Amino acid sequence: LKNDLEEMAYIFFRIDEEEYARLCLAAAMTMDEKDSSIRINPFLKLSLERSLDHYISIIEEKDKPEEPKNNSSSTIIIP
Repeated sequence: LKNDLEEMAYIFFRIDEEEYARLCLAAAMTMDEKDSSIRINPFLKLSLERSLDHYISIIEEKDKPEEPKNNSSSTIIIP
């Protein structure tokens, strides 16, 4: 889970959400503590995993090259 939080921090940093990146890193640092609530709460774990999947899909969409637009109405006809 600590690795997931660190990965999420990187993703937030990459999409210019520095505040969320800092929060994720802070949460990752608390994973070393013995009584971390994230470790014992399955809802928080699932929520984190779903959020990570969501932001990864956003980055993948940003990284896709745009397809050239085919504009058939601008065809030049030469007689």
